[in-house]
Order: sequence, then C-alpha cells, then structure tokens
Amino acid sequence: MVFHDPRSAPAIRQGYTLLEMMVVVALVGILTGLVAISWKRITYKIKVLGAVEELRNAVQLARSDAVTKRRNSGLLLDVPARRYLRFIDSSNAPVSSNGRFDSGEVVTQDWTDLPAQMLLLSVSSSLSPVLAPRPCGSPAVPATRTTQSAQYSIVFRPDGSAWATLDARLGVESFPQDTFRLNVFPPTGLIQLEK
Repeated sequence: MVFHDPRSAPAIRQGYTLLEMMVVVALVGILTGLVAISWKRITYKIKVLGAVEELRNAVQLARSDAVTKRRNSGLLLDVPARRYLRFIDSSNAPVSSNGRFDSGEVVTQDWTDLPAQMLLLSVSSSLSPVLAPRPCGSPAVPATRTTQSAQYSIVFRPDGSAWATLDARLGVESFPQDTFRLNVFPPTGLIQLEK
C-alpha cells in the first residue's frame, strides 16, 4: 500500500479568481449592449417599414378609388401631426377639383397616425401646401403663414393620372442611414417606393 502525502501532491485549482469573473462580466455587458442596439434598430426599422408600406398602400388605394369611382381621389399628408387620410372629392366641378384637400371632401379613410419612430425628413410637392380654410369676409392669410401649413395632398384623376408630384423622404429615428423614399409622378400617377 502506497501512501501519498497531501503536502507533496500538486495543488489542484478550484474556482475562478475575482479578476477572471470581472473580465467575463465586462464582456457579457459589452455584448449585451451591442445586441440591444442592434435589436432596437431592427425593431424600429420593421415598425417604420410597415408604416411606409401602409402609406404607399393608402396612396395606391386613393389612385384605385379615382379610377373605380370615376372621381378625383387623394391622400392628405399632415406633416406636423404625423398622420394622413384618404378622401374623395365631394364634387367633380372644375372649381372644387383643384388637386388639393378642401373642407367638404368625403373622407374614405380617417386619420392614420405614423409611428413615433418614423422621421419625415423631407416632403415636397409641385403644389403648395394646403391653405387653412378661412371664414368668408376675413382678411387674407399673410404669405408667411401659408408656407407653415405643411399639409400635402396628392390627388388622382379618374384616368389614374396625378395632379402633382409628391416626394417624401422618410427615415428611422436614431438611425439616419435607414431611409425610404416615396414618390408619385404625374401625369402617369406612378407610385414608387425606394427602400
């Protein structure tokens, strides 16, 4: 029988040192932070892409309404309030069919809000922004206030053509490199979405 002296045996290390544990915790924290940023970007981008697709579909539905109902139909984009609605012209008389949303239009889709994560980087149209209606007999609105409206309408004629261009550049909050562009081209009424 052979006896081993515990003092002569090599020391077997059990457990981890405090330094090793701190390094592992730091690495896990860094990786978690990177994953959280990526996850936030992915969720924001998916939410904004869904809203951009809905906006494009609303524009396409407005064009479809114009063709099927044989009436001017359009979409009003309210930039400051971050929302849009679809409408049909209440009459096709030349006076009221001006390619813009006016009071008295028939609303076919009520206001739809855009997500908070969506940035409206730029919106432009070949028609000026819609003027706020004023009561009869009141003084004219100063020119400086007419450009502050920031409501843009895109209206389609019964043949599917558009009254004006619409160019909207949309982005994702906190991630400026993720942008989308929605265009409507007259006279064809072609709707294009660039992702």
